[in-house]
Amino acid sequence: MLNTQKSSRSIDDLSVFVKKSVNYKYFIFPIATIAALDYLILKNIYISVSLVVGTYLLAIFLDVIFSKFSRIIFPVKRSAYLNFVSLVIWSVFFWILFVIHAYRDIDVSLLLAVSSTTLFRFLIFYVFYPNDSIKELIPSMNYVYSMLLVFLFFFKNQYILVVPFILSSLIYALSAYFLIRRSTNSFVKKYKASPSKILEFFLNSGKRLESNISVKHFFDHIYRIERKIPVKIIQVRKKNGDIKVTMVFPYIHPGPFGTLGSSNLPARLSQRLPEFGDLMVFHTTTSNDNNCRGDEDIDNIAAAIRAASQKMIFTDRISRARKVVAGKYVVYLQRFGNFGFGAIVPEKTPFDDVSLEEGLKVISHLKKSGADDFAVIDAQNNFTKKAPELKNCSTTIKAFEREFLRNDPKYPARVGYARSYREVPGLAELGIQAIVFQTADRFDAVVLTDSNNVTTELIGKSREKVKNVVSNLEIYTTDNHYVNASVLDVFPLGSRGSIEEISDIIADTVKRAKEDVEDVQIAMGTEYALVRMGEKNNFQNLVSTVFSSVKTAKYTALYTIPAAIAASFLVFRFI
Repeated sequence: MLNTQKSSRSIDDLSVFVKKSVNYKYFIFPIATIAALDYLILKNIYISVSLVVGTYLLAIFLDVIFSKFSRIIFPVKRSAYLNFVSLVIWSVFFWILFVIHAYRDIDVSLLLAVSSTTLFRFLIFYVFYPNDSIKELIPSMNYVYSMLLVFLFFFKNQYILVVPFILSSLIYALSAYFLIRRSTNSFVKKYKASPSKILEFFLNSGKRLESNISVKHFFDHIYRIERKIPVKIIQVRKKNGDIKVTMVFPYIHPGPFGTLGSSNLPARLSQRLPEFGDLMVFHTTTSNDNNCRGDEDIDNIAAAIRAASQKMIFTDRISRARKVVAGKYVVYLQRFGNFGFGAIVPEKTPFDDVSLEEGLKVISHLKKSGADDFAVIDAQNNFTKKAPELKNCSTTIKAFEREFLRNDPKYPARVGYARSYREVPGLAELGIQAIVFQTADRFDAVVLTDSNNVTTELIGKSREKVKNVVSNLEIYTTDNHYVNASVLDVFPLGSRGSIEEISDIIADTVKRAKEDVEDVQIAMGTEYALVRMGEKNNFQNLVSTVFSSVKTAKYTALYTIPAAIAASFLVFRFI
């Protein structure tokens, strides 16, 4: 039986392993406490402060110097946190060795404990100094170098301990190197890519060109399957023939991150199609398997939009919008003449993304039922963390067919449109777009936000503010991954910033769209585009491989770390 928890994992789940650096002020008391405890052992305040505070500050200085020369992105705040954790590691280890009387000389216990920091630091620099080689050894031993300088200043006659100290540090570094190689072996074999450069790209927001190129090559590798996909448009024209707005339904997914692949799709299409005016680029029934490779695919989709505009079917009649429950799901449908569009909405049962094959199946059934054309989208709203992908839309098909056939387009086509943009967290370049349909004395609004999902709370607040303006408000999103390019965690519109402010923008946009309502003509056309995307379950296979690597790392650490500790004990015992 399929493990649904594992199958619904996503890359943003990895964000639990990445925490922001803690503020400096939180280090002061713990460092002072460690120095005080060391004083109780060493009986010398100057030595205790120098070994704790001095080595800590010197290690930060060495990290900063290294980052300048190697041109890696490793700010002082990150170094301070890394070296604080290193300080805690060696201090606790030192106290344990002291309590169990592991060695007659305290000096030996001290150096053995400090050498262990190399393992932890090697693992960190594997990500931030991605060379996939033993070169990570250089910065990983910065704490060892700092301790060596301070130790020899106070204990000049103990230079004989330098050799086992360095050897022990090297043992820990080699253990970390083995742990990394063992853990990432399956990933490297499968994807022919550097895990360290990929991780560093996400942690540093793609600022290093080398890692950016590596990540691009990686996604080029996984998104390489050629496929013809439908690209549909519904265009609203004024009576004089001018374009009011063009609704675009490209059956690709706007991911994976930043500007890679087909991310930031709405803006990239708008830049290529200025003659179409404002584009409303809806999130179609697609998933991360359907991310595309890059600019060439976007160019092909833009060309398909132009071609579709040359073969459109026109009408000046519309029906009332319909929204009904279909089994576990909710569907929305708007018919124009003998074509239209619909949405599968996660209001009743949460889901995130819809299988491309299932969406195409809905379209096929609608056309067999008599529709000239139809587009179906994933509403991508009512954000629910870790919601699964919807892979079976069979219960929605009959509802779509029934509502389309009985929804007579008996009203003259009257439509209004408006767009707003303000800098709010989670909102991308195309901002907030509203289209309002008038049927007799009823007004129905569909808002499209250029964001990666939207919260249920924001939807509710917005509906409350326009309840006397329109009969119904739907808020859908473009699922734009560009707005989350700077962090691993995915945040929907409304989860950050002021909900009052964002809902005010939405309400104002809807009001202006209603004021813009006028007699129009509506047209729909479809063309096919050749793109390169992933295989079925491609993205989930990637995520599974990553989590498998993490699992391997956990089990490998169970014997690697104890073996390194044992070897370092032997080094200090016999050398």
